[in-house]
Amino acid sequence: MINTRHQKILDIVREHVTIPTQKLADMLYVSSATIRRDIAYLDSRGLIKRSHGFVTSIYSTQTEFTNFLRVQKQVPEKKKIAEKCFEFLKNDCTYFLDSSTTVSYIIPYFSKLKGLTIITNGLDTAQQLSALTQFNLFLTCGSISYSTNSTIGSDTVDYINKFNSHIFLFSCNAISVEGGITETNYEQMRTKTAMLKKSKTTILVADHTKFGKLASFKTCDFSDIDILITDKAPTKNFIKASEENNVKLVIAD
Repeated sequence: MINTRHQKILDIVREHVTIPTQKLADMLYVSSATIRRDIAYLDSRGLIKRSHGFVTSIYSTQTEFTNFLRVQKQVPEKKKIAEKCFEFLKNDCTYFLDSSTTVSYIIPYFSKLKGLTIITNGLDTAQQLSALTQFNLFLTCGSISYSTNSTIGSDTVDYINKFNSHIFLFSCNAISVEGGITETNYEQMRTKTAMLKKSKTTILVADHTKFGKLASFKTCDFSDIDILITDKAPTKNFIKASEENNVKLVIAD
């Protein structure tokens, strides 16, 4: 389990990119043995990299290309989902938007609305939205994740907690009835969980390739979703779970 000291380590390493292990111990006022155990644990979870007395953040320019690849995946499906999602967007509301590429395909539809306040942690998302001047736009502060072109970390979560939202619009890495809505990235999970907790309605947009899968970090339970929009009808167990948990399942066909 990630504790408070673990989170401080992640924040410090992300800020420095690479930092000596002993310096990290000194900054946190812990022993060398303690910091080695913490680093070993975080490394085993894929949250940092350790080597020869140094700790390195996993958020480096080496992973920047992955975001470019994600934008190009399942494009027809994402466009269908975006068009269907517009039916659930409303005027005079506050929205949280995550940094997912699926949500990015919905952005053009916001030009048809008015009286909006939008808060996002996505750099690309904010740039796209900045061309639309008819509403208030907020970009969360925090450290930069190059793999997702977004802000992340404790500062991001603290900033999110300053707002209340009518609608949280987001995607995910995996959806499971038993395991819930999950992410491969711990920091993305933290950000999305914070947005969800501060929102009245949650709309999950995810193509069919996300169903029946489980990633490492849980954003929320399946029952926490109000509306789930996808491009193909899922298996019977998802349909049954949607009915039992009052999740409105919408197929964009």
